[in-house]
Amino acid sequence: MGKIKIVFSVLTIIISIFFITRALKFEQKLDPGKYKSPVFQITGVSENSKLFQDLSLETPLTVSNTSFTKNLRIKTDSQTSFELLYKGSLLNVLPDSYVFYHPRREALSLISGELYWVKSSNSPIQFYTEEDKAPINISFSGRIRKSPDGSLIIWSYKGESVLKDKGNFINIPSGQCLVIDSKKKQKFSLIPKATTLIAPENKSVQISKFTDFLVKIDWRIVPGVTEYKVKLYPSPLRETILLEKVVSLNRTGLDLEEFEQIREFYWEIIPLNEEKVEGEPSRMGQIKLFGILISKERDSRPPELAITSMTVNGNMVLIRGDADINSELYIDENPVKIDSNGVFIYTKRYKTLGLKQIIFRIVSPSGVESIQTKQVTIYEE
Repeated sequence: MGKIKIVFSVLTIIISIFFITRALKFEQKLDPGKYKSPVFQITGVSENSKLFQDLSLETPLTVSNTSFTKNLRIKTDSQTSFELLYKGSLLNVLPDSYVFYHPRREALSLISGELYWVKSSNSPIQFYTEEDKAPINISFSGRIRKSPDGSLIIWSYKGESVLKDKGNFINIPSGQCLVIDSKKKQKFSLIPKATTLIAPENKSVQISKFTDFLVKIDWRIVPGVTEYKVKLYPSPLRETILLEKVVSLNRTGLDLEEFEQIREFYWEIIPLNEEKVEGEPSRMGQIKLFGILISKERDSRPPELAITSMTVNGNMVLIRGDADINSELYIDENPVKIDSNGVFIYTKRYKTLGLKQIIFRIVSPSGVESIQTKQVTIYEE
């Protein structure tokens, strides 16, 4: 009898453990808990945030009151972006984007729009380029843009990305970009690497007069690149592009006067390849303004330009001069670099003899332009 009691007790304990374990598993499946998902967390939203749960932008989404343990659709308006941690990696979702998160499968889909990513480890991470379809194993860092017409662009900045499209695996090597148009035609492009140095990375400017709004920026030349895109934002989340321009030199000026109500700016440099496809962006520079503008009168004077010498040697003309360092200088529409002291040197070559006209054009950051014309005679030695 004693042995039977012992066996019965052991069986009772085993059966109890079985049902308790089953109950715990069932409870975890139904209610993972009232905590922010360690897989999907929104960590930052642009200042005037407007997130929605529907395409019609009628149902607002409040991050603090949202459970990330249920199916979630997030739509941003034209001026809102947000930052999220997905499986430990950082994603920056831009304006006019639409994403879907399925917590049970820990699956993220980019339905439309654009995002940047940076992985925090070498572990494989994927998300979908359609709702629960066309997964992409992402590179260490990159960018993706999905247009409403179905076209897709994927940038692999560092490391390789792999897109699975209708059963086919498409490898996107490091430093390359894949473009798939609306007719599913594919095209690969090499993209330039990011510049390794920008200046200023962090600058504070005290405003007391109009010229204080003119800020000079420069960056290290990217080999093989002849054009750069400059983008200016009110925050590192890239929610609104305040300024965007393409320049030929590795320096330019920013006129921040028209954004006087904004006191903090972020800028980045994006090299362009020959096909005008954007390469890897630089680190972001930060500019902070403080102080009060004493005079509202806009300085409309043209930038300074002085030609100090023009030396003719055979078919060549060596030109030296001084110019406003915050401006852009062109000689016969060719961009000319001005050094940090405001000095420039340029060599002009001719194939024919005779009287030649040289046109100098200089443009201030605020768009004020000045033109000078000089003449030289090319003669046979």
